[in-house]
Amino acid sequence: MDRQFQSERWILIIDIIRGEKCVRVEDLAFRLNVSENTIRRDLNMLARKGMLQRTKGGATSNLDGISEKSFNERKGKNRDGKELIAEKAASLIKKGDTVIIDGGSTAVLLAEKIIEKEHITVLTNSLDVAYILSDAQGITLALSGGILSSDSRTMTGSPAEQFFSGINADRLFLAVTGISARGGLSDQNIFETPVKKKMIERADQVIVLADKSKFGRDAFSPIGDLTLTDKIITDYPPDNQTIKIIKEKGIELIVCQ
Repeated sequence: MDRQFQSERWILIIDIIRGEKCVRVEDLAFRLNVSENTIRRDLNMLARKGMLQRTKGGATSNLDGISEKSFNERKGKNRDGKELIAEKAASLIKKGDTVIIDGGSTAVLLAEKIIEKEHITVLTNSLDVAYILSDAQGITLALSGGILSSDSRTMTGSPAEQFFSGINADRLFLAVTGISARGGLSDQNIFETPVKKKMIERADQVIVLADKSKFGRDAFSPIGDLTLTDKIITDYPPDNQTIKIIKEKGIELIVCQ
């Protein structure tokens, strides 16, 4: 099975369940034009990932499982490390830059640190980033449209993808859930991944903001190979093997300590 088509089908399944709360295997198979056995395998996998609840003959919504933790809880975790990452990231933004700031707790801290900057343009799909920068006098701010993902407070879906497809940026500050040699960059929220891919396509430089908890993890939804990245900013060095692979791929690893 082509993983791209499989991922697209998973997105559709989750979207249907979010809207209808409860679905049956035969209904999904008919609507998605695949076999019932394929749907059963999909539902079992999504249930193991915590994206839905499996029932006899189908599945029900599990919206709490779609997010790893509430956004407010994630903001408070490893605050000191994320502050260091945000400070370093802010120092890379220069006068005249056009930057994309992704969603995520570290990205919100980055927004707080650039309020006083002047003559920069910020493009984002994050409600929190947009709110923080909404009164910044020296910043031109553009918030994408889209469908609100309540767990991350970011805009997703086709409108958000189209927004980022139509722009060019000097730098992207990207949030991820996992970084590994095997899986590359990955994210837990399957709805955000297509938007992140568009961001990457339109940025001259991709800078990943990743605290120590992100290394060695393969999250649910793959974003792409590590080679998509130019820099990784972290608060603590990963293991030596990961450092070696990052350097071999020509990526600059910035450790803030």
